Amino acid sequence: MLEFETTRQGEPRQRRFNEAALSMLGLPIADTRSLLNAVAIGFVDYGFDLLHPCLRTPQGDASRFRFLWDQNQTPEAAHAADLDVTTISDWDGGFLDGAVRDAAVSGSRRDLDALYDPHANSGRRISTADSAHGTLMASIAAGTTFAGFRSAAPNASLIGVQLALADTDWKEHDQRGQPTWLGVKLCQDTFWDGWRSYDDAPQISNAIRYIYDRACQLNVDAVVINLSIGAWAGAHDGASRVEQAISHLQVKADAAWQLGIGPRTIIVAGAGNAGADEGHWSGTVTPATPQTFDWIMQRGDPTQNKLEIWYESASALDIEVKLPDGTVLQIAPSRTKEIRDGATRIGIADHTFEARRKRSRVRVLLHPPLFSTALFDGANSTTRFEFTLRAHGQAAVTHAWIERDDGMRERSWLSPSHPT
Repeated sequence: MLEFETTRQGEPRQRRFNEAALSMLGLPIADTRSLLNAVAIGFVDYGFDLLHPCLRTPQGDASRFRFLWDQNQTPEAAHAADLDVTTISDWDGGFLDGAVRDAAVSGSRRDLDALYDPHANSGRRISTADSAHGTLMASIAAGTTFAGFRSAAPNASLIGVQLALADTDWKEHDQRGQPTWLGVKLCQDTFWDGWRSYDDAPQISNAIRYIYDRACQLNVDAVVINLSIGAWAGAHDGASRVEQAISHLQVKADAAWQLGIGPRTIIVAGAGNAGADEGHWSGTVTPATPQTFDWIMQRGDPTQNKLEIWYESASALDIEVKLPDGTVLQIAPSRTKEIRDGATRIGIADHTFEARRKRSRVRVLLHPPLFSTALFDGANSTTRFEFTLRAHGQAAVTHAWIERDDGMRERSWLSPSHPT
């Protein structure tokens, strides 16, 4: 049972907050059973506990999910460049209802957990009965009323996609967390081919297409597709694989809806909950006014840190980085080169002029566990890498992003930083 802190009137504080949130969304507090019956909500996420009370019908003997695609069981389809959605092997509502009913009758979740692991590729090594992010998001948006709490759309049909997107698919490290560039021989005339980016993942693009296809099969009036994806690297120009998939599907869905042959479609990409992590810097670089910012890392950071700088200019910027020991490195347009601390390779960097259309890109990877004590200022627990950007001929609007890295000990940040 849930335990609540109560007010003086004996009303749970959490329940009052729930009602206030629904009211702010413009939704009635009363549990209207007909509310949003003709809507499907799709979730591209990690981890759905199919036996959670919020994800079962009020009677508890059937699933709220009408379709669920575990990409981990169909990796070829998940990674396909040109996916035929009709060929996907997934679970429909009838099968899921039976699995939930069997678990309710037997009193055991063992068989269902053997079928589907909600934490596969989520980076979490906990039991399947523990909470998962997909459970959280589906419960907030469309969970069955439980313990007095109500979601925004308690009667919507649910469609889920368990992403087969491991950290190693979008970060430049192996399963042990070690940088994949450590033992790589960097050639003078080639770029390292190990760069990774979340916004280029076919698994996400295919998940979006899948949810829309299954919503059409359900013949609902509307579908909302929620993307719980919160990485920062990339050009932020709408031209990545995932951004293009969103745009193309929205155009296709809008056209079908206008003709009356498809549901009204809304795609939601969450802004994330890391906005206070100081991960973005922007500035206008001119020949007369170079710009500088610091990239700050912590002594105890066990993880690799990534920085990308993007700009538009008729000529390449001069970019240099000053290491904490005073060493200055030039990051001129070039192939991938190493960054050294004495005899140790501690990172890599490259600079591509007009890497994507007219946008140029600088990429830097640094691994704090490889840093020598000389890179830290005595007992200071942080170290600063100072970047200086200079322009030739004309101004260049410039943005820098660090890749998101959750955890207080693991995070690095930019100074100054600009949340916008």
